[in-house]
Amino acid sequence: MCVNNEKIAAIGVKVSQWVTMHVFASNVNTDLSKFDRIIPCTIFHKGLASMKRVIGFEIQFEDVKKVIANSFAAALNVN
Repeated sequence: MCVNNEKIAAIGVKVSQWVTMHVFASNVNTDLSKFDRIIPCTIFHKGLASMKRVIGFEIQFEDVKKVIANSFAAALNVN
């Protein structure tokens, strides 16, 4: 997921020997200065963003976790 041409979240899936592995990552209050030399997913023309930088204030990780879990549940039609 990109905001203002910067990557703020990612979903990954790997399939190996009939086993699937999934990962979801999101930059909430991340100090992005430590990632200055990283090219996200080899996308050279995009940088990194965090929710904190985009909205302008720190957000509680537990609040983000609840919203993401509810969004995934709704998208997958799971209660």
